[in-house]
Amino acid sequence: PPEDSTTFERTALIVTDNRANDEFLLLELPYDQGAYLSAAQKDAITRASACKPAAILLCIRHPSHEIFTYNVSQDDPCWPQPVILVPEKHISFLQTLAATETMVSVRIRGEWKRKLPARNIIARTPSRGGKPIVISTPVTSWFTSTGERAPGIACFLALARQALSRWKGHDITFVATSGHEVGHGGMEHFIAHEAPSPADTHAWVHLGASLACHFCASFDGDWRAHEAPEPQKRFFLGSDALADVV
Repeated sequence: PPEDSTTFERTALIVTDNRANDEFLLLELPYDQGAYLSAAQKDAITRASACKPAAILLCIRHPSHEIFTYNVSQDDPCWPQPVILVPEKHISFLQTLAATETMVSVRIRGEWKRKLPARNIIARTPSRGGKPIVISTPVTSWFTSTGERAPGIACFLALARQALSRWKGHDITFVATSGHEVGHGGMEHFIAHEAPSPADTHAWVHLGASLACHFCASFDGDWRAHEAPEPQKRFFLGSDALADVV
């Protein structure tokens, strides 16, 4: 929300087109598999904001049908009106409220804070004189995100258990960073103040989002009895130099 609207109560109709004026504007945007809002998505929100709605009800149509938001940069400006995220699974209900011209009340209790403390977890093996290896993973996200963060953390911990015995000729630094969803805040701090220089680094292994994650959109709530369908898409990403290894 804008800084002057972090706490508010509003009652209004929901509309589904860009003719809102002091009404809640329901805006649906496609999920494009990106990590940050695209220029086209920002333009759509800006156009919706120009109608001066009471607030924008924003739905990113994510395959999970749950609430979803993209990462932001720390210097991203606010839109003039509050932008309230809603999950796709509630869209039909909100559309019904709009079609029946039902008044909706929203109450938000929030506040802005700046320069909040955050935490990076850093561990180093005893110095052995070799060029350092850095192994990193993010540990934070917007919401509960087992599929996004847990595989990276699990692999990170497994590598830590093997570090002393497997890479005897190198000093190894492990770093788990916070603020990943807000401009990679913890990683930016680590790179600027504590990371070895690229020229002095043997390798840097980053364990990122959705590492070895199997997503099933038709999950029915009982994972023990559920048979997951074959995934529709699989991505193996690597530079040309690593293509054969990948």
